[in-house]
Parts: sequence; structure tokens; C-alpha cells
Amino acid sequence: AYIHYEKADKELHKMYAKRDVGVLYMDLNQYDIAEEYLSETLQWSLRNQRETLCQNCVEFMLSLYSRSSKMNKYKEFYETHEQYIEDKFLKINALIEISIHENNLQKAGLYIEQAWAMADERIDTTYLCFREYELYKSTGNYTQAINKIENIYYAQDTLVRGVLQQPLLSAQRDYFKSQSELNELKLQHNKQKQIFA
Repeated sequence: AYIHYEKADKELHKMYAKRDVGVLYMDLNQYDIAEEYLSETLQWSLRNQRETLCQNCVEFMLSLYSRSSKMNKYKEFYETHEQYIEDKFLKINALIEISIHENNLQKAGLYIEQAWAMADERIDTTYLCFREYELYKSTGNYTQAINKIENIYYAQDTLVRGVLQQPLLSAQRDYFKSQSELNELKLQHNKQKQIFA
């Protein structure tokens, strides 16, 4: 795609493709190559005032530094590019991650409390339970840590069960709809039989 966009002189599309290549390398755990692609795309988006692409790259770069355990780079990058992060939950997540890395567990706990007020999806719940697990484990409160792991399993189970039930519920709805239509046809047929009789 990148080559085709280059031939067509579609610079923005080319940079989105470059971002996607960076994300692909990140998923392959080739963090240095991913960092090159994402950093180049981020610099281009800043120069050309492409806000959406810039925000995407900032989020992916934070993810890259977190996944590759480069927490000093993570903190430095966050502090430099914080203004490009619109998602409040993502901002608070970065502060939680930095606080845990710096072993400032009290501060991390306060950020986690703030994040709970913003959580609106089951994925957020699972994530925050994991962060609380890390926090409790770090402080040696293993009973609470185990409780948080159990909460994660429950949230994931609920999420998976909900996804798996959708086709079943859809099939049930279709079955009862067709049964209802069949009963209605039988009723009309019986009425017509009575009229002719």
C-alpha cells in the first residue's frame, strides 16, 4: 500500500500506511524497528499539523515503550507529548504506569481511584483490576491481589459470555419470530375454514 500511495503522491495515506507498518512491527515484538516507523510518522504529523495521526502515533508510542519495558523513555515521551492525548482515561493510565514504575504506590492508588470514576467499559474494568492487582502485589497485600485477579477472570468471563450469547439470542429471536408468523398463518387459515363452513 505504501508504494502505491507513494506513486499516487498521497502523502497522508502513505504516512498512515507507515504507522500501520510500525504497529505491525510492535505486534511482532520488533520494538526498535517499530519505534523508527512510528517516530518518523509522528514527526511528519507534527510538521504537517495532522492532529488525528499525531494522536494515534502518541498512543502507539506509549504502548510501544510500555510493552518493551522502556519506562524511562515512556515517562519522557509522555511528558513531552501529553498535550496530544485527548482521551482522559489514556492520560490517567499513563500516570498510573509511571507511578507504579517509580514505586510511588500511593500516587498510583490515587490515579487508579480517579480512573475508576472514568471507566465505562468492561475492558476498562479488567484493565483497572489488573493495575490494582499490580499495586497490591507490590505492597505485599497478596490477599487483595488475588481478589483482583478473580475480578479480572469474572469480568473477562462476563465479556466472553456476552459475545458468545449474541448468536444464540439472535437465533432464538428468529425462531420465535418464525413461530409467531406460523401461528398467525394457522389462525388465519382456521378463520377462513370457519367462513367457508
